[in-house]
Amino acid sequence: MEGLQKLALVVSQGWFDNDPRHHLWSTTLRSVGWRVVEVEVVDEPVGFRDLIGADLCGDRLTVRVDRAAASIDPSVPAVTSTGRFIRSSDAVVLRGIAVVGSLGVVPRLVVANDLHAGRGVVREWPGSTVVYDAHESFVASFDMLDTQPMSADERSYWVGAEREVMLGSEVNVTVSPGLASHHEKIIGVGSRVVPNYYSRTTGRTAEASRSGPVRFVFVGRFDPHRGIDRLAGSWDVDPSVATLDMYLPDGPGRRYLEKIAGTGPGRARFKDAVDPAEIIDTVASYDVGVIPYDYPHPYSEASPNKFGEYLAAGVAVMANRQGFTSGVIERFGLGAIFDWDDASSFESAIRRLGSRDHLTEIREKVAHAFESELNWDVAVRPVIEHLEMVHQAEGSGGVMADLHTHRERFGATIALRSWVIRAGLRTVRRSKVARSLVSRLLSLVARVGGHVRVSDPGARTQK
Repeated sequence: MEGLQKLALVVSQGWFDNDPRHHLWSTTLRSVGWRVVEVEVVDEPVGFRDLIGADLCGDRLTVRVDRAAASIDPSVPAVTSTGRFIRSSDAVVLRGIAVVGSLGVVPRLVVANDLHAGRGVVREWPGSTVVYDAHESFVASFDMLDTQPMSADERSYWVGAEREVMLGSEVNVTVSPGLASHHEKIIGVGSRVVPNYYSRTTGRTAEASRSGPVRFVFVGRFDPHRGIDRLAGSWDVDPSVATLDMYLPDGPGRRYLEKIAGTGPGRARFKDAVDPAEIIDTVASYDVGVIPYDYPHPYSEASPNKFGEYLAAGVAVMANRQGFTSGVIERFGLGAIFDWDDASSFESAIRRLGSRDHLTEIREKVAHAFESELNWDVAVRPVIEHLEMVHQAEGSGGVMADLHTHRERFGATIALRSWVIRAGLRTVRRSKVARSLVSRLLSLVARVGGHVRVSDPGARTQK
């Protein structure tokens, strides 16, 4: 057992490297003197019968918990397929964080990313200072997916669960003023705002090209409400004036976009996805980054990683009108806004950014705004100053056990059931048809049982 330390945990549900925001928390806390351990709770077994395990490698603690080994809380309402998935995900994270606690880890400070991690942290370490980073809106995030809508009871439960976490945290954080207002209205608790910006150290200073077409770029994946289909289908620009490169993972979504983009010389060009660590460098070789997102409220107020990456890359930004990004772009003069409901505005935005002199001026504004204000270091400073004030009189604290590996072995029957469930889940996740069939089956079961009144998932509309 090591001696007393100024120990902080940054906890994520899923792989830690999946979200750059996790690393930003770790780096920032280390810069002000904390010993940071990065905890990732992953829904994945260690082996066929080793369904729960923990491994420490440097300052990264990976905790694996198979769903079959996580105890489901029957008091959590789960009558829809979405509700069942959320409940089992919650059980995985709660069990994973309990494993960390059982190994003798006692932090002074914990940054809990997203609701499941927040629930586990406030339960396991009630004496620790907790920063709950909600990112966006937990309940609303599931409205953005092509899944069965949650029931009224399920929504009410998870809103209440988030209220409990926020009341138990020293600091609550979200990514935009609009989402902070949404949280306060729905949950009744205020939040600090730390947008999804990047650290100054990630900034690039590539200069705009002086000749040739203006180079537009989009880097991301094909998901509902992202407007990527509209972007691919609408782009038809003389390639001597402007080009659009779209970096997307291979799969049905990309093939669909390639089909609707057509075959003309002015169509969008498709390129293979790049590693997340290479996005900023890739974008920096272009002139304009495009954000076509078209989310309904409250996700219209989100702060997309894409926006922060474009700012760090030093490119102008062309974006569909959404609450947070539009306000920042217009306030600092970072590019052009268009509206998908007004076809002419898209073409107008491209023309405005096609002027070389105007584009050079905009990119200078982007570089200045990123360096002076629109970066993680500035945005997170009030939170760090508050935490330093809270811990100023406490000195060092926290205990980190001298652990390396931990295993919990289960019987062959449970292990086999786990393997079958995981194979089924992989099939459902990869097939839209399978997801639809499962959703309809669960809806039918719920109706027959009289548990919940569910509308036809195929007729669900998105506002």
